[in-house]
Amino acid sequence: MNGNKGEMMNTISTQNASFEITTKVIQLYKEMNISPETILQEFIYSKIHEKVDKYEAECLYYKKKHKTTLDVFRKNFKHESENFSQDDDLNDWEFASHNLVYWKSKLSEFK
Repeated sequence: MNGNKGEMMNTISTQNASFEITTKVIQLYKEMNISPETILQEFIYSKIHEKVDKYEAECLYYKKKHKTTLDVFRKNFKHESENFSQDDDLNDWEFASHNLVYWKSKLSEFK
């Protein structure tokens, strides 16, 4: 029993984890014909999709701001100049681009 709510708790084990869950929730899972693992997978998929959207928006922001692609911006970037704003933009754009590729690959693992 959960001391805080007085509800019966059951331990659910999946391939990689175990957790406690109330009897009410287990009954709902059964009625809806879903599993805790399915819900967790859908939650993770949603969170990864949020990251993809975020990094896509960042990349698009810099593409519009500089009216070019990251590759062209990188090629034309002058490292010796003291344009800290462009240096920051390049670093942020590269970070966003790298993370976009990474999270898109994670997203494809769920499909």
